[in-house]
Amino acid sequence: MKYLTSGALRISFIYALFGLLWILISDRGLLYLIPQVDQLVLWQTYKGLLFVTLSTLIIYSQVARAERQNTLVRTALADSEERYRLLFNNNPLPMWVYDLQTLAFLEVNEAAVQKYGYSRNEFLGQTIKDIRPSEDVPLLLEDVANTTARFNFAGEWRHIRKDGSLFMVEIVSHYLIYNGRSARLVVAKDLTEQKRIESEKNSIFQRNQALVQALGEIVYEWVPQKNQVFWQGDYQRILGYSLTEIGSTTESWLSKIHPEDQTKVSQRIDDAAANKKNLDVEYRFLQADGTYRWMHDRGVIFKDAQGQLEKIVGVFLDIHARKQTEEALRQSELRLRRAIEFAPFPTLIHAEDGEVLAISQTWLDITGYAAEAIKTVSDWTELAYGANQEQIMAGIDRLYELDARVDEGAFVIRCKDGSQRIWEFSSAPLGRLSDGRRG
Repeated sequence: MKYLTSGALRISFIYALFGLLWILISDRGLLYLIPQVDQLVLWQTYKGLLFVTLSTLIIYSQVARAERQNTLVRTALADSEERYRLLFNNNPLPMWVYDLQTLAFLEVNEAAVQKYGYSRNEFLGQTIKDIRPSEDVPLLLEDVANTTARFNFAGEWRHIRKDGSLFMVEIVSHYLIYNGRSARLVVAKDLTEQKRIESEKNSIFQRNQALVQALGEIVYEWVPQKNQVFWQGDYQRILGYSLTEIGSTTESWLSKIHPEDQTKVSQRIDDAAANKKNLDVEYRFLQADGTYRWMHDRGVIFKDAQGQLEKIVGVFLDIHARKQTEEALRQSELRLRRAIEFAPFPTLIHAEDGEVLAISQTWLDITGYAAEAIKTVSDWTELAYGANQEQIMAGIDRLYELDARVDEGAFVIRCKDGSQRIWEFSSAPLGRLSDGRRG
């Protein structure tokens, strides 16, 4: 209508301008060129005929032009309406148009028919209240009354199918005029699958939380690309930190690793990422009280599509008591080793794999052999017993099964200078060493 009005005004304006210019210019021209009155009348007639002809041509061209443009506009509008109708009818999401006054359905698409189970005619005979549980209708009416924005995100609602089954949807709507009536275009997104996934995720999260609590240890997730570390578990009991104090960045984690262990940890992470294996490293970690605690970091490596380290999910195990025990045992073994080395009589400690762990200086002084020559029991028996080595070794192997001291008897040994001595041997079990071997 706007285009037709503007076209008519344009044609009228052109006709009026042409007529005015024709009258002013042609009359003055004829008076100047033809002063005789009888001839002037004849030429006025010719001028009138010419004016009618020219004005007809001008009006025709303008009307034809307007008609062509009007046809193009109508075609474009029809194409646009068809495209929007196709988008509406073929949209994979349920859509409908409802009357704001009566709440009646004015139009529905095929996806709505399939999702809700009603035929198109059944839909058009209902209102939007009919696809809601009765207890939700008051909330629906309140929402419709309070919705004034043209575009509205109404959030999540319960809808009901023809068979009575309920399901959750997300509603978005937009105001429009439909066949002269105030209406809203609605898009409904079925949240059934999303809710199922959310429920599964929540169940998994709850199981993980229960597992973390049952472990009584610290669980973490490190995402280096986002510079984030997420902590769970008993970090407050074990390390003394609150959630804020322990930090949530890569720097806050790395800065708490003992300076002497940082290079080792970095190398282990790089090695695990490069070789697609789990992280397994022990290191000292700063506690809230300023002291360091031994922790065993065991993590699973995850990589992104480009093969880069995406994250590490791991367990932070408290091994401080074990490390203290190991250190105490190491110190005890060191003291025992020193006691053996400086014993006033020949003494030797060996492990079940044959390694000589300690040998007294008295043993070396009497036999004349150097400590470097007696690295294993096999070395000693070969030097001291020669051809009888195999027989002696068989007797030594049974010593690891003892649970008390035993006197083995007297044996002739050969010294480095070729002399022989008679030694009376006694053996006693040491039990398991710090590395698990029997001694």
